[in-house]
Amino acid sequence: MQYVNIHGQPVSTASPVGYGKPKADAPKSFHKGWKVLGVAPGRLKEAIQQHADHQKRIPERDRKPFNQSEWLRVATLKPVQSKPLATPEGAAQLAEMARAAGWLNVIQQEVKKGGK
Repeated sequence: MQYVNIHGQPVSTASPVGYGKPKADAPKSFHKGWKVLGVAPGRLKEAIQQHADHQKRIPERDRKPFNQSEWLRVATLKPVQSKPLATPEGAAQLAEMARAAGWLNVIQQEVKKGGK
């Protein structure tokens, strides 16, 4: 079946090539700020307590001591502050304050949106 316009000329139903506004090349990723991550002060004590409770339930020959360095290595780092900071200097200052408040494994991380 073929379509015609009001003058009787055939009309194509295929989508037009190059239709729409040309898109500007967007950057693959862009900077959104800095965040500070770490292990909150009470989480290590909670992990030690959970380990001790678990050890009470298993036979004594299978019990293992709590390995703090291994737990800190695999612990999930949580943000110290919910919003990212605008400057790396501000993130460094927040990291110092977090360490003074008892946070462990404190790191600063750049927040990017987009690609790697």
